[in-house]
Amino acid sequence: MTAAKQLFDAGQVPTVPEVADAADVSRATAYRYFPSQQALLSAVMTTDMDSVLLSLDNAPVDPRLRMDALVEADYEMRQADETQLRTWLRLSIEQHREGYADGPVIPRGGRIRAIEQTLDGLQEQMNDETRRRLSVSLSLVIGTESFLVLKDVWGLEGDDAKDIIRWACRALIDSATEPQGSHREEPTRADDSSPV
Repeated sequence: MTAAKQLFDAGQVPTVPEVADAADVSRATAYRYFPSQQALLSAVMTTDMDSVLLSLDNAPVDPRLRMDALVEADYEMRQADETQLRTWLRLSIEQHREGYADGPVIPRGGRIRAIEQTLDGLQEQMNDETRRRLSVSLSLVIGTESFLVLKDVWGLEGDDAKDIIRWACRALIDSATEPQGSHREEPTRADDSSPV
């Protein structure tokens, strides 16, 4: 796993034989642990997200405080693995452009699991559709893409970036949990007959 992460940090998307060579083990041994490149990539990504999910084990019960803990752990993981995550993002863009025809499919779902686990205490405060919309909205704020926007576009890192992410997450949670009828109406979409 260490060899695979080192290759990712060098900007590569390693194959099982490349990891075996880097780890100085036989290819047969490497294939015993990772039967395919997909299995290898999934293991690397799962290890990163597992560390984030573990941070929630000791987090407070209150969903807002749990979200603060998730933001902290997720940001620290992305900062530590920035080169690897940029490689993942590049691979995702290339696969999308090529229609996922060849190569390993990037494992997905870790961010969703982390967000849903964080929101566990909010079932009584919202219906299923509101909870789904909240989870989807939070996924726009937490993750590699927002990490890179804050760093590359706004020049924000560390506590400054985490403060923005925390503020956005709390605003979304507060909006989703405010009492029925107390929120502003959502803007309606212009229909096709609109002159605009």
